[in-house]
Amino acid sequence: SSQAAGISPSILLMGRFDWQNIPDANGRPWSRCLDMVWRARRLSRGNKINFVPTHHWVPRDDGFGVSRFCYMHKNPGLPDTVTTNNGMYCSPWNSAVIQEFEDTMTNCLAEAMRQGFTPYIRPHLDDGLGK
Repeated sequence: SSQAAGISPSILLMGRFDWQNIPDANGRPWSRCLDMVWRARRLSRGNKINFVPTHHWVPRDDGFGVSRFCYMHKNPGLPDTVTTNNGMYCSPWNSAVIQEFEDTMTNCLAEAMRQGFTPYIRPHLDDGLGK
């Protein structure tokens, strides 16, 4: 007997624009992460969901090793920001952004569980310069 492999939805979180909570018209939290969970529930019959938070690294000036880690966003005015080759910006993590990430991901993971999913975390580290 053969069975087809189950395919679970995956939520790729490339930067702050994917996990940042923005109030909707009724004042309730909305984020691309939450929206993707709701979409996955509508379109999927499974009970597993993959979260792929992607964080970024910036190489040292000599091109070898890691200089620092950063998060992707669309605001060029933040300090110590590097511009990627795809028009995005990568800024160093700080305590406020780390707290925001933790809070908004807690909200999104809790919503996935409310929707009947078992969440799986599949972290991804990518080149912050987009090379």
